[in-house]
Amino acid sequence: MAWTDIQPSRFHAAKASIITLINSLPWYNISLITFSWKPLIYIPFTNNAWAAIQKLEQTTLADFSPTDDFKGTAIGDALLLWIQNIEQNTEKDETGILLLLTDGDSNVWAPPSFASDTAKRLWIPIFTLGIGEDNLTLGEWYFGEKVVAKINIPLLQELSDDTWWTFYRVYEPKDFLDIFDAISNSVKAYEKKHIVFDYTYINVYVLLLLCLLLLTYIFISFSKYTIAKK
Repeated sequence: MAWTDIQPSRFHAAKASIITLINSLPWYNISLITFSWKPLIYIPFTNNAWAAIQKLEQTTLADFSPTDDFKGTAIGDALLLWIQNIEQNTEKDETGILLLLTDGDSNVWAPPSFASDTAKRLWIPIFTLGIGEDNLTLGEWYFGEKVVAKINIPLLQELSDDTWWTFYRVYEPKDFLDIFDAISNSVKAYEKKHIVFDYTYINVYVLLLLCLLLLTYIFISFSKYTIAKK
């Protein structure tokens, strides 16, 4: 994420656009998970957009110092932790949306297909973003081993397709903003549809209840009339 094919770097462009996204979704519960070798809940679920943004603004790549542990990219484990995080922090009739940003390939721990199967079963959509150019040599590890950024495009497409959502490529900062704007609109449209459905369901319930009360009233009135006639 330190690579500069996206100016000023992949990390800074992603961070700035995520802050914009959070600003566009006030009062939504948001959580951030970072991952390479092992996923970490970096920002627990909160609907305090200001607190989440403050945390992000103070975040630098120095918080994730490069070590041998960072040679792996555990996309599957990160997705599974995201799903578990959503399940633990949402009500029974609620769901969540996953945004996966990565500039690497899944090469350690659980296969991402395990996570997409679980997400599909729980109706959790996954938006995936492949960041930057593919197959860039970023430097060397010990003994001259090359560090190459490889993005598994088919995998990211499959993760989104499996959950009926969308895969995006990011080549410049503007792409982040356009994509996150589209995702923000999708989230709001999804929420609006959910609210309209709930509102319609309540209206139908109230109508049925009124019909039941009316029938009960008619039955009682008819019973009184029959008794009085006798």
